[in-house]
Amino acid sequence: MQPTEFWSGAQLIIAIVSILLACGMMMVVWAAHLPFTGAGGVVQIAFFTGFGSIVVFMLLAVIPASIAGICTQWRTFWRAQRFATENSMTYMASEDGRDRQGALFTMHGSKPPRAGNVFRSTQSPGFEVVGHYRYSREKEVAHWGYVAMDLGRPLPHLILRDGRRRRVHRHFLSEYSDSSTLPLPGVQSQRFVLYGGSEAAAEANSVFDDTLLSRLARLGRGIDAETIGTYLFVYSSRPFNVPRPKVVRSLFETVDIVLEKRQ
Repeated sequence: MQPTEFWSGAQLIIAIVSILLACGMMMVVWAAHLPFTGAGGVVQIAFFTGFGSIVVFMLLAVIPASIAGICTQWRTFWRAQRFATENSMTYMASEDGRDRQGALFTMHGSKPPRAGNVFRSTQSPGFEVVGHYRYSREKEVAHWGYVAMDLGRPLPHLILRDGRRRRVHRHFLSEYSDSSTLPLPGVQSQRFVLYGGSEAAAEANSVFDDTLLSRLARLGRGIDAETIGTYLFVYSSRPFNVPRPKVVRSLFETVDIVLEKRQ
């Protein structure tokens, strides 16, 4: 199991290969015993100065930064693993995105999405926290976070849309803007809009009560939610910074509120 997609490891390999290539080219030129005089000498001096600078830069900057990045990735990985074990969960640093119902999971193109920083309960099946969900579409890469929670009963299709949106995801769920709306309780009704049929009003009031809305508001800007099938999904228009303790605590407080509604 790898702690991340290992971009720092790739960076380290590229730096080492670059050093070897630069040193090899300088050795070839040096072995030719070309004179350091005239115009050719100027070219040789510039050649050795340029490639020597690359080697020094790689040794003093790129390689130490790559090693530090790898150490940080592993430290984060083991911290997340320990947290998951202590709380009866499993942790996956990186995996293929799951094929689920829900608006977010229909957004990707032909390339399969990827999920990272994934926590799943071993005692309460049916919920997972995905810190980083990304997909490619129309040559752009979108980055999200989401929480999936199974309430154990059929739910009407409801869309909760946050009025405070990031510009890059301002069109997400916008196709529901002309749909009928349902009233929301509390002060968060000024921030969120709930879309759904009038026949779903009772279930909507049960699921999206003031306690849950207040908790969702604390997660930050660009928090949407959707009920579909038996699941409640909470979407974040930016990845969740897990396993940062403050973020993890906020997410699992939200999960606790929702799971209390489970039948």
